[in-house]
Amino acid sequence: MDHLRQLRALQDETKGFVGFVPLPYQPENNDIPVKTPPTGFDALRTIAV
Repeated sequence: MDHLRQLRALQDETKGFVGFVPLPYQPENNDIPVKTPPTGFDALRTIAV
């Protein structure tokens, strides 16, 4: 959530962008261990925030 707050503060400061596109987690060829990858519901919740 902290990174979303930072993006929002940057948007207020710069007035330079008006959109946010959350990219889905890609587990293939990725060295970041994730026990439970995000679901479609998680993506929708991110967009809603």
